[in-house]
Amino acid sequence: MKQDTAAHYALKHTEQSISPEITNALEKKAVEGRISCAAIHAIASSFHMPPWEVGVQADLIELRLTLCILGLFGHEHETHGNRKSLDLHVHLSSELKEALLKQAKDNKISCIECWDIARQLTFTPSHVSSACEKMGIKIKPCQIGAF
Repeated sequence: MKQDTAAHYALKHTEQSISPEITNALEKKAVEGRISCAAIHAIASSFHMPPWEVGVQADLIELRLTLCILGLFGHEHETHGNRKSLDLHVHLSSELKEALLKQAKDNKISCIECWDIARQLTFTPSHVSSACEKMGIKIKPCQIGAF
């Protein structure tokens, strides 16, 4: 007997309802039941809404989120399956270390704070998340609600 492996993301949002307009936009960008973090952000921008609201809609129609802009999930690797895409050899400049330590609370920092630091210091978001990983700083919460 085959085991049901569906994630049932919609169960996280029992009080929410599906928006036909956002669902349509999500379905246009989705590939094989998956949608990228970048696509969620683009749709959120086009609807002038926060990314987490589009993330909820993706959950409601059971889309799996992939290709995290920070590199934290949904990156295919030939030998390891879906994994992180981080550079553990990332250079930790004193400016980047200071910015991360200043923003981190209880050894945690939010996704949006990582994006802000990346923008301020002209790094890619994945460079900042790689630095967090190297420093042992957990990134949470996610802007789209993945974690």
